[in-house]
Amino acid sequence: MTHLRTLEPSNVLVAPRVLAAKSRTLTKDDRHARTLTSLVFASSTVPGAIEYLGRSHQSLLASVTAVRTPLASDVSLLINVLIVLFAFYVAVSRGLSISRNAADLVLVLTIFAWSLLGLWREGDVTTRSILDYLTVGLIVIALWCLRPSRALYAHVGRLISILVIYSLIFALADPAGAYYTSLSGAIGESTKSFIGHNQLASVFGHSNTLGIVIALGIPFILLLERRVVRLVVLALAIWVLVWSSSRTGVFAAGFAFVLVSILRQVPRRLAGPVVWVSSLIVLAVVFLLPLRTTDPNAFTRRGAIWIGSLAEAHHNVLFGQGPNWYSDIAQFDNDLGNQASSGHNWFVSTLALGGLVGLVLGAILIFRLLVLASRQLRGTGASVTVYRYWISVIALSTLEYIWVTSPRADLFFSVTFLMILLLRVEGLENLRNAEDQETPPRGSIPPTTRLRGDGTSASGRSLTRSSGA
Repeated sequence: MTHLRTLEPSNVLVAPRVLAAKSRTLTKDDRHARTLTSLVFASSTVPGAIEYLGRSHQSLLASVTAVRTPLASDVSLLINVLIVLFAFYVAVSRGLSISRNAADLVLVLTIFAWSLLGLWREGDVTTRSILDYLTVGLIVIALWCLRPSRALYAHVGRLISILVIYSLIFALADPAGAYYTSLSGAIGESTKSFIGHNQLASVFGHSNTLGIVIALGIPFILLLERRVVRLVVLALAIWVLVWSSSRTGVFAAGFAFVLVSILRQVPRRLAGPVVWVSSLIVLAVVFLLPLRTTDPNAFTRRGAIWIGSLAEAHHNVLFGQGPNWYSDIAQFDNDLGNQASSGHNWFVSTLALGGLVGLVLGAILIFRLLVLASRQLRGTGASVTVYRYWISVIALSTLEYIWVTSPRADLFFSVTFLMILLLRVEGLENLRNAEDQETPPRGSIPPTTRLRGDGTSASGRSLTRSSGA
């Protein structure tokens, strides 16, 4: 009698050990990535939490620079130093070994290098700005020395959940500190609020910022493990979003939900083209809306900002005016208005600040993320998160400019860091999927091998290793 040879004991034990070692490596990568993510989140939120526990928010014109309290400034610097030390530790402990997707790394670093070059051209390079760019560079390099998985997305959801719960407690316990004030410094005078006569700003300098952060955080809240917790936190997040009275944030969150729900119903054979066409139409609006606007009063005076910014952009269309241009011109009378802290549109701001070079670099990043996100839209859970986030960013970018370069900025975590993180994680996931498709399972028969009825190949060679009876 002939029978298939069973696995030897040594073979049985080797595979689990190899898998366990690999699992430990990946778990360590995720653990380090979670720590880095938490530190960046703290950098964008904790100083503000300390700031507004001691004083109320201030409604400032674009010409006025917000100044933190000494304690909040010291905490911000401390967190920045911790980020630098931890990112440096990760990079050095991995021997500065860049793990896959080097082209994405070069793209991200080039975007920040171009921004730093703009500061140098303006003569605005300071010690603190150098520290900011050094911090961002180390964050990016550390992420590329790691191989984080999609398990990190749920951790982002938990961090956003903490912000949601804290914001509600803050609003109920200390309204004077949690609400955004009028120019006169009063609360209860808002004419644009959805709830009562106040706009919730929480730990951020503006209520719109809170709305943007929550809108971009909802895709990750949907990944919380327990269904009851997920639904409760989602309901609280929507409450905070509405309370912030951020119309752009509410629009982005609602638009992303509706569009993703529709696209997931498209037949599989049409899914790819429909997703791309829909996404490109939405992206085209970001460009066409300001280009076709001729009324300065359109979109709550954004028309004036768009018209003035595009007119100035032609003065240095290739290289742009530099990252600090809006704050610089705000010191003087101009046609943009006293609220023009940015171009209030991704296309307008990027062209004005970084020129055509900056615009091309940013567009490459956006399209790269779209390529990665669109491939996973028909999946479930974390695989859909990336597209939900991407479409939310694009929806927000029609009326806001949300990209920031300083790790101390309120929006750094929710916009800049998460875009880089998603680029890294999805790039690795895409490579894993490609390798899984190319590598046949162990013990499988190559597709080019034809079997005969007796278990031999066409060449007559037996495909089973046997031992005699």
